[in-house]
Amino acid sequence: MLNNKLLGFLFICLMVFEVKAQTVEYSGQIIEKGKKVNGQRDFYFAIGSIWSEEHKDVNIDDGKFHINLGEENPLYEHFFDANNEAKLYVSVNGIALELITIKLPKAKSIKKTYKRPLLANSTDNRLQMFSEDGLQKVDLKVNANNHGQLYLYDSLGKRKAWLAPFGVEGKTGGLLSLYGDHGGWVGTGFKVWEEKSLPFFHLEGYKMKNTPLVAMETYEYQEESNPVEFGVGHFLNSDNIQNSRIEAYGFWHTSKNGTVAGINTKDWDNNFPQIHLNATDYFDNSQLFTAEIITHKDVEMGNLYMKNGTEEKTVVINPQNFYINDTENGYNTFINSSSFKVGKNDYGKLGELNIVKGNNGGEFAQLILRSESGGELKLDHYSDFSLIDSDIRYKRDIQPLSSSLEKVMQLNGVSYHYRVNDFPKKSFSSERQIGVIAQEVEKVYPELVVEDNKGMKSVHYAQTVAVLIEAIKELNQKVEALEEQNETLKAELQQSMENKEELETLKLQLQVIQKLITDTK
Repeated sequence: MLNNKLLGFLFICLMVFEVKAQTVEYSGQIIEKGKKVNGQRDFYFAIGSIWSEEHKDVNIDDGKFHINLGEENPLYEHFFDANNEAKLYVSVNGIALELITIKLPKAKSIKKTYKRPLLANSTDNRLQMFSEDGLQKVDLKVNANNHGQLYLYDSLGKRKAWLAPFGVEGKTGGLLSLYGDHGGWVGTGFKVWEEKSLPFFHLEGYKMKNTPLVAMETYEYQEESNPVEFGVGHFLNSDNIQNSRIEAYGFWHTSKNGTVAGINTKDWDNNFPQIHLNATDYFDNSQLFTAEIITHKDVEMGNLYMKNGTEEKTVVINPQNFYINDTENGYNTFINSSSFKVGKNDYGKLGELNIVKGNNGGEFAQLILRSESGGELKLDHYSDFSLIDSDIRYKRDIQPLSSSLEKVMQLNGVSYHYRVNDFPKKSFSSERQIGVIAQEVEKVYPELVVEDNKGMKSVHYAQTVAVLIEAIKELNQKVEALEEQNETLKAELQQSMENKEELETLKLQLQVIQKLITDTK
């Protein structure tokens, strides 16, 4: 097994395990830089925080070594799980290896018969007490590390309590361990594996060995130049997929899918309180919801912050404003007590509704609508809705209208009622209306008709004025032509009447001449 921490050592474990008076034989081979090691090495072994043993100057011959684990500090059955397995920590000359699984076969029971309770006081600083049935009840001794330790056993001879100094690489602290019938463990001591041996209290269940389901510990935190110690509580479920953490700075709960709910104080912001909800680590930035107190312009206030997992959509709500930012589509909305703004991130505000102060000191509402091309429509109580931008300087490609009268004659003015009940969202008036039909107008003047995405048509009524003006002008030209023609006809008729009178006079004169001629004959 190659271990990155071994720094050049290749540690090949050819392990042989055999139960011998609460010991486990541990054999292996060490190869360094491709060569079998000869000499001596210091070994340190531990099973969690309940057992440890140190073997110094272990002889290694042709790379091979042999150690009896439990020789100095006995190994007991309850150190192992239901499969008689335990995770063994190993270090060689202070270099840690990966955890190794060791197995403890069940030992053949050895029956002892005692006629009376036995108290044994050996010469190696050890005191043992046995009950009448020969089972050990108390074991008080000085171990190989020159630490005093006390073991207490129940009526079945199982160790249920252990009190001893516990050490790691020269650092020691007191450790009290209590064991249940099925492997549950209660332990309190000091974290000697850290720089400061701060105290801890652990509760283990039965399903997961060497994993505390409840842990209360003391931690140290470097706050600027001042180290601060504080208590922390951890609470897990038996599958180690949900847990809660309580400490002096806040409370956090993590669900089985990685979602986190937290309550804490912000030491970076006047220690104001904060509630936040984090999603799973599917997203890089997982904090989707935050409720907190913030300072804005020297005023403390509540603040609500929400976003989606990709941070493309965010919402901020507080007493000062309401803000929505949609970077995915490029839009933003801002509302405060006196304005409403809708904008586009790469352009600015496309729409504004503001409260504006007038020249006389009063206030009025003002609506401003803009387009990306630079167009702007401003509406307020000063606005004249009859005005439409029509300066010739705004226009190009100007063409006169033609045949307006002929086209207008194809349109029909009608009266009608809107289908109010069929289109309730349109807020149509129920009163009788006068107007035109969009489909008829479209056939003659398609420029005056607009169709929406649902195919419904609307008419630019204001623009029909230009058509009517040209139609009236054409009609006026016809009237003037008829009047001129009429005057011509009238003149011709007058001349005809005068000619008729003259003709009648000539006729009378001819009759007189004819009569004179007749009379002379």
